[in-house]
Amino acid sequence: MLHRTALALIAVLIVSACGGTDYLPVNTIDQSRVLYVALNTPDGAAPGESPAYNTSCENPANSVDDSNVAEFLEDAIGFAIDQEFGVVHLCEGTYETTSLVEFENVGSITIRGDGPGATVIEGAGDHPLLLMAPSCLEEAECPSQMNTLTLQDIALTNGFSTSISAGEIGDWILGGAVTAPMIRTIRASFTQNEGVCGGAVALYGSMLRLLTDNTIFEDGLSEEPTEAELLEYLSRWDTSERSTFHETTFEGNSAAIGGAIAGTAFLDGDDLDVEEFFGTSIIACLNPGPIDIVDSDFTGNFASSVDADLPIGLGGGAIVTFDVRFVLILEGGGGYLESWLDTEESRDPWLRITRSEFNENTANGPGGAVIAVGATEIRSSTFTANRAIGTGSAGGAITSAGSMQIFSSNFSANDASSGGALALGGLFGGADSLYLYRTVFNKNVAVVRGGAIEGWDREGIARGNRFTSNRAPLGSAVAVAVPECTRMITRRMASDWKGNTFRMNRGGRLPVECYVVDPEPT
Repeated sequence: MLHRTALALIAVLIVSACGGTDYLPVNTIDQSRVLYVALNTPDGAAPGESPAYNTSCENPANSVDDSNVAEFLEDAIGFAIDQEFGVVHLCEGTYETTSLVEFENVGSITIRGDGPGATVIEGAGDHPLLLMAPSCLEEAECPSQMNTLTLQDIALTNGFSTSISAGEIGDWILGGAVTAPMIRTIRASFTQNEGVCGGAVALYGSMLRLLTDNTIFEDGLSEEPTEAELLEYLSRWDTSERSTFHETTFEGNSAAIGGAIAGTAFLDGDDLDVEEFFGTSIIACLNPGPIDIVDSDFTGNFASSVDADLPIGLGGGAIVTFDVRFVLILEGGGGYLESWLDTEESRDPWLRITRSEFNENTANGPGGAVIAVGATEIRSSTFTANRAIGTGSAGGAITSAGSMQIFSSNFSANDASSGGALALGGLFGGADSLYLYRTVFNKNVAVVRGGAIEGWDREGIARGNRFTSNRAPLGSAVAVAVPECTRMITRRMASDWKGNTFRMNRGGRLPVECYVVDPEPT
């Protein structure tokens, strides 16, 4: 349960630090200007006065040679920003870093390589790799928190972050490989990175927007907005500003929350402990902002404890997302939730997955591959052999609380305690916002209920789907959440699933059965 104390602590930390922040519009540094850098100076490279200077990897602007790689990259990216080069091109080679490469968020910039198999940024296994850091929260105007770091044709590997960095926004935890306000990847690769929140990527743009927005927090949450004010404010959140991952591979990354992608955790204090982590940072860690995943692959990522001194494992083997607008609703008053869910803005997907694959991801908690709180849309994607392990760990592939639309996808051999493939919480708008079309569920397993799906609502729409060889003791294919469950109600549910195919599902009396929704805790 998210409540005022947790959010207020974060808000006070940020707002008291900055006293109210006005962000400038998104600034994209000139992408036509490219700074070429290389590991070694090529034979015959053109001198600085030559017209051929800084025109290609054969004639780069500068080379690492015998310099410290991390310091060199910091200087190169800083120089590019100062001189308004929008692209830093890292020529072929493995850039072995021994410390974090940090540069300021003053505008959207691209770090580009010669391909993920050719250009690699590699850590030493004891530090994060890249940080695009906020730099002016104590000033009247700051660069946009929606400025974007683009990573193109590059691989990042062996980054590590369980430590805390102290900065102007207080203490916070970085992603294992990359931390940025927003990120865009094109033909990139993240492998064997490890963190607390986001084994590969941690994003902070949407959370800073929330925490420094005077419209809501001008009095440090001392006054709650009215329903009309809150709904009007929420309507101005533009979800077109999204982090996007295109043709990107995430393999073997791990974290406590979000094995591959999560938000950035903010902390109120100098030391990390479990109680403090859950008390002040959980919202930030769960919220990486709106995300698009396209033509990408997530394989063997893991959400669980990453350190003996940090025994937490919340879930989301590959990704966690939390629509930060729900935080505002909860802070403004739970009675506003129904009004918000009636708006078009509430249905804007916070997470969109298209033509992507999720294979063998695992969570020591809910969401073997994905935890999604908010509107989620999945198209033409495959989820295979993902696992949510541990007692009460639901959603072998996906745990969702919010509207869910799935089209032409495939869920096979996923397993969990409940909801072998999908666990639908229905916490935010579950009733009339579940759509399932032309999707295959095959050989998914749950040990409690819902071999393929747990938590379906009878008002959801399912057409043209195929359920084969799923297994659970109750609802061998689907377990439907109802206020009251009788044999008569279960028998009548067959009519809800006309147009779908059920074959060889085992365990329960019927492929679709009901169960009583657990009461809300008092």
